[in-house]
Amino acid sequence: MPRPKRVRVTTLAQGPSPDARAEVWLTIDHLMGVVNQQQPMTPKSPGTARMLDAAFTAISRGEAGGFVNWAPWAALAMVNLASLVKGGACYLRRCPRCGLWFLSRDKRRFVCAFVLCKRLRARARTAATRRRLRDDNRRARERVHAKGT
Repeated sequence: MPRPKRVRVTTLAQGPSPDARAEVWLTIDHLMGVVNQQQPMTPKSPGTARMLDAAFTAISRGEAGGFVNWAPWAALAMVNLASLVKGGACYLRRCPRCGLWFLSRDKRRFVCAFVLCKRLRARARTAATRRRLRDDNRRARERVHAKGT
């Protein structure tokens, strides 16, 4: 198993400490809560939420830009989030089932941690397996009939 990547982040708390780590994750969690409260995003959504959603989309694509005219804590949280994603320590994704943003430390994870989303993903995986087995059995029957004629 590879070692976790060390990514440089900026905090108001001193040095690598539990307070600094808590500050980073609490501010990022707060931003994600704000943007996820307004999902699905509509033209009537508040401007701040639309701006955050656009910034999250840019960060998830690796196109993070400047965060000018933002509240200092929000700009700091976005810079830290962008550095975590760019450094490969986390992956920022939107759940295809519920449309909410989530952070994942595993590159293979595409569904958020909500129970309903996990169940729907498992159900889809089971259905795909059944469909694949059914198709394989059908092809096997067709080969047997083709040899017999």
